[in-house]
Amino acid sequence: MHRAVARIGDIPEGSGKVVQVDQRKILVLNIDGDFHALDSFCTHRGAPLVKGEIIEGQLLCPWHGNTFDVIKGICPVAPEESVRTYPVALREGQVWVAIEDAESH
Repeated sequence: MHRAVARIGDIPEGSGKVVQVDQRKILVLNIDGDFHALDSFCTHRGAPLVKGEIIEGQLLCPWHGNTFDVIKGICPVAPEESVRTYPVALREGQVWVAIEDAESH
């Protein structure tokens, strides 16, 4: 089941927003109108990924420079540091995220 976490207009293209869902802080990104959701902290040292730069579908960690695929959460240079991703749906002007369907990496 998805939960509404933000209004679509609250996350402009090329930006992200951290939302709280239960005990999780999730980063919701808008990349060219496509929305993605992943854990909001880097698994390496806990860097806030919301401060990272989005480059060609990859999110760059602001502290150590590793990248994460925004769809799968995989860190190509250190797969053991991959982050969890969450399914996203857009309905009625809202961004919805599913926690129970989260992929574990």
